[in-house]
Amino acid sequence: MIQPWMVALKKLDRFFGERLFSFQAFYTCWFLSLIYSISLFLLAWLFAGDGMLGNIKLMPDNLEWYKRAFTIFLIILYVFIVFITFKNFR
Repeated sequence: MIQPWMVALKKLDRFFGERLFSFQAFYTCWFLSLIYSISLFLLAWLFAGDGMLGNIKLMPDNLEWYKRAFTIFLIILYVFIVFITFKNFR
């Protein structure tokens, strides 16, 4: 009988790559950290309205919440379209 933790480990091996210290594992971790940091910045901008990174103003803070939500939706839609476009080039 296959143990559930063995199935989970096999899924992790497929996700990160067979070798622990490989380019695929590094790329996967780097991509997750990039998506995590950008999404949390946008989420904080949506709810707090402060679009600053240190002393640099990246996003306007005088927009209503629904305009900020629409802006985030457009950013996500743009990233999705670019992802689909480049995925189809392979």
